[in-house]
Amino acid sequence: MDILMACYFGQPNNDVFETFLKTFRKVNNTALLQVYTDLPTELQSGYIDYNVVFIDVPAEDIKGQRCYRKIRCVADTESNATEGDRIIVCDVDLYFLSNPFRAFNKLSFDIGVTRRVHSYQFPVNSGLFCFWATKKTHEIFGRDFDNYALNYPDRKDWFIDQDYINHLFTTEQAVDIGWEYNFCPNTDVFGINLASDMIRRAYESRSVKVLHLKSELKLLIYDGFLEDAVTNEPNGTWNWQKAGR
Repeated sequence: MDILMACYFGQPNNDVFETFLKTFRKVNNTALLQVYTDLPTELQSGYIDYNVVFIDVPAEDIKGQRCYRKIRCVADTESNATEGDRIIVCDVDLYFLSNPFRAFNKLSFDIGVTRRVHSYQFPVNSGLFCFWATKKTHEIFGRDFDNYALNYPDRKDWFIDQDYINHLFTTEQAVDIGWEYNFCPNTDVFGINLASDMIRRAYESRSVKVLHLKSELKLLIYDGFLEDAVTNEPNGTWNWQKAGR
């Protein structure tokens, strides 16, 4: 089975979230699409057209540890998968241009991660990573992660997922599948104008597989050039780090 999982906590921007669902289902209508969330049940029903399996996460399990909870949800997904299943973990500010499961045919790996398109203090961006469900990955995202997180209690709400994925890469437990599966030009490197232009050119040329609308780039769904963008609630925030506190 192919499984794409994500976490959506706090409803910071429902348009960005629905754009994620819509564009994924446009390129893949067969994979299990699984979202861990604190969305009220009555709001979950609004996404029925995308064939989403929502898994409720209590608010007390999220508060102050959003990114820690994300990896715990990864472990939960892996534990309930069948050995040999292919799992992709995503942020929900992605815009899919191609089926991301093609990454599994590109290289041989247990865990695949995406290096950034530019130099940065953290070489890998955790907005998309993938792995096969095996005994090895069960340990990596379960007990190994819990042991790792014990050393960084102050990073549970933000960064611990990014930290851990970079740790897996730098310790050669994961391989790079290519930035085209997570095209994410940082605004703090290029500035908002150039980063926005890079996203636009990548979209128009279809030169990448997945766009990552990180930080202020989330607002590009309202610029009119992304044909499958959902723009029903233009009052959502782009700063998700602060939104869920």
